[in-house]
Amino acid sequence: MKKSRHKHAIKYISHIENIIETPDYVGINPREKGISLECIKLFEDNILLAIKLDIKNNYFIQLDV
Repeated sequence: MKKSRHKHAIKYISHIENIIETPDYVGINPREKGISLECIKLFEDNILLAIKLDIKNNYFIQLDV
């Protein structure tokens, strides 16, 4: 993540639980196939946490922070 375009989001890694539990906005990405969820939390930066359900293995995976 340090070399990606999302390096500004590193400081929010410790807030992932808070973003999932109390998002300011929730949405669905229409370009994403399957079951996905986007949680948006307003901090100093707008942080979007995309979550996708892995139906085959019955668990969530983090796609983007």
